[in-house]
Amino acid sequence: QIAAIFVLAIGFSKAILYVNQRVDILWLKSLVVVPFASILYIILFNRRIAFILTVVLSIVLGLMNANRIDFVIIGFAGGVAGIIAAEGMKHRWQIFKVGFTVSVVNIVVLLAFQAMGDFDPYRFMFYAISGFAGGMLSAFFAAFFIPVFEYVFNIPTDLKLLEFLDLNHPLLKDMVIEAPGTYHHSLMVGNLAEAAASGIGANPLLAKVAAYFHDVGK
Repeated sequence: QIAAIFVLAIGFSKAILYVNQRVDILWLKSLVVVPFASILYIILFNRRIAFILTVVLSIVLGLMNANRIDFVIIGFAGGVAGIIAAEGMKHRWQIFKVGFTVSVVNIVVLLAFQAMGDFDPYRFMFYAISGFAGGMLSAFFAAFFIPVFEYVFNIPTDLKLLEFLDLNHPLLKDMVIEAPGTYHHSLMVGNLAEAAASGIGANPLLAKVAAYFHDVGK
């Protein structure tokens, strides 16, 4: 799964390079590709994997583009912003708040590069718009691919587990009507399992979901 995301990001970068022969959108490589991959890594895996792959992908993109250090810095900054903003997400719609955070960081970094040279108001506006668009596009693509990876690789992300914990889940609503005793028992076991999993360093959300549905067969 980790390699699949990395290959997808590189493929996305190659596609941008192809399109760039007709339209000048080379900036998309760092503003979109790295944060996009970073958001996927933090949601599907963990912070350590996300940070390491963000560093590697930023360097690879820099090497792929005439060893440009600015690509490395821009990609790394946006990727780290995506990791920090996406960690602990509770709802899928929050991905666009993550995109906004990445957009702000993109703009700041791009304008910092602009400030190093002669001030050009048109280029200033172009960088600001590019930074915002890059962050939101990274979130848009991540929102599309998260459920794809969840389904294809059967990954129990926190987002997916939280959906199962919703007491309005159809199966839980049926349980409270058909077997109220089992329903309340499952909720109690869920709380105990969550606390136990937290105590031993396991995934508390996964333990709680398993406890909620462990008696469905009855």
